[in-house]
Amino acid sequence: MEKNKRILVLILTLLLSGLYVYLFGFVFFTPDWMTIILDIAFWITLLLYFFLVNEIWTWVKEGKRSELADIVFIAFLFCLIFFLLKDLMTSFMGAFFIYLLLGRSEVKEYEVLSKLLDISLITYAVIFFSGIISRIINNDIILNIAFSFSIWLILGLGFAYFGRKYIVVFRFLSPEYLTLLLYVLAWLV
Repeated sequence: MEKNKRILVLILTLLLSGLYVYLFGFVFFTPDWMTIILDIAFWITLLLYFFLVNEIWTWVKEGKRSELADIVFIAFLFCLIFFLLKDLMTSFMGAFFIYLLLGRSEVKEYEVLSKLLDISLITYAVIFFSGIISRIINNDIILNIAFSFSIWLILGLGFAYFGRKYIVVFRFLSPEYLTLLLYVLAWLV
């Protein structure tokens, strides 16, 4: 990416984050600032925001991302969503959903990886938005249903994308599904 476009990304990041704070902190909501200041998630999110701006600045100067840029971005997204929703699982799913959504363009030329990324992206999106809806209505039933059907969503999308060849692809992904199955079992217990 050209240096002018990278500078534009930095400026947009700063302006949009300032607009976000202004709109949600002063216009749409009037939060209790004392509660926010005492919240540790706020301070961690603020610290990670400064690290993220530093990583973007490094990217603007050098033309390539540092090794920690992706980790800082995911951690910032996780802490920001956790600060807003106070839900650990929704924060994980939201951080990875946004990260995969933005990183989708990097694997477009690889057909199989692109389709596998789409499957993960759709699954994370369903769980993330179900978590947001569950938080809004203050009932976890929608999140629980979405999480329960996520394995079937993965399998259904896999067969929709790959057909019978998905069995071969599925064998290569078996450690991920085994981990997901163990997580589901631990979650049910």
